[in-house]
Amino acid sequence: SRGTCQMAVWAMVAGILSVPCCQILGLVAVVLGVVALSQLKQHPELAGRGFAITGIVLGALALLIIIMAVVIFILSPQLLQPLQNALPQ
Repeated sequence: SRGTCQMAVWAMVAGILSVPCCQILGLVAVVLGVVALSQLKQHPELAGRGFAITGIVLGALALLIIIMAVVIFILSPQLLQPLQNALPQ
């Protein structure tokens, strides 16, 4: 039986968590996924290429979401106005 690259598994876990709740984990997922692919190239007996690629794709998606949100709020500061009005003075 083939072993699985643990870094690839963690890349996928970080990628899955990064999309719905913690987009900053997207960077972690991408880095782990790239490192896992490198490890998998050096150790072809290990499985997990799909996990690594999934982590990279989901991590990149999460980073894209956070970048788009920042750009939208910079270009449309009026979107933050209701939030600023709700905060206690």
